[in-house]
Amino acid sequence: MELQVRTLYELDAFGRIIRRNTGAEPPVPEPATRFFLGRTHAGNIILLHQDLPERVATELRTLAAVEPLAYDFESAPRQLYALLHALRRHSSARKIHRGPAFTFPEELPAPAGHVAELMPEDLHRLHPELAGWAVDFRDCQPAFAAFEDGVAVAICACARSGRGGAEAGVETVEAYRGRGHAPAATLAWAHAIRESGRVPFYSTSWDNTASRAVARKLDLVLFGEDIHVS
Repeated sequence: MELQVRTLYELDAFGRIIRRNTGAEPPVPEPATRFFLGRTHAGNIILLHQDLPERVATELRTLAAVEPLAYDFESAPRQLYALLHALRRHSSARKIHRGPAFTFPEELPAPAGHVAELMPEDLHRLHPELAGWAVDFRDCQPAFAAFEDGVAVAICACARSGRGGAEAGVETVEAYRGRGHAPAATLAWAHAIRESGRVPFYSTSWDNTASRAVARKLDLVLFGEDIHVS
């Protein structure tokens, strides 16, 4: 999870969160993650935003330090509400995300034939529902798309990108869901990330059944839970 954390966030010299690691230059303004808790069977990781007052940071670290190791990631951490209460005394927590974090199995099947890397000159082939990916396309490459009749109907690209790893971002046009396009695009993307010498990661939320189905179809390996508070 240490590598996933460095993929998700840009950290300062003290290991505090500066911003989300989009890979964009200049950085894209996004809601700041105030607090991150990563849970694994081996131990927990806590990250705090660099502008949190030291007294708040100390209280959060103390609470996180007594959080027991997780055996059922889907069950909420015991200290979650105490952590949120401490954080809200400093700033309002507007959004809480909890979800599984996966990596890819060592052996990957060959990519499907209807998937190809999406290059800047191919953006006109994106289905209109996927047009938003063209806005910051330079920052999310490599990107792979599944095609039907020459139209890209599913895409997997880098939602977060770091030196050692990359986090998958996946979307499928609603009318084309359930046809295996998202797993196919994600598989091709994972191959490319590995070939670049980095580790591919895939994370989602516990209530995103479609995204979790992609993870099942690809036999992804669950290694922890990510909790972000922004």
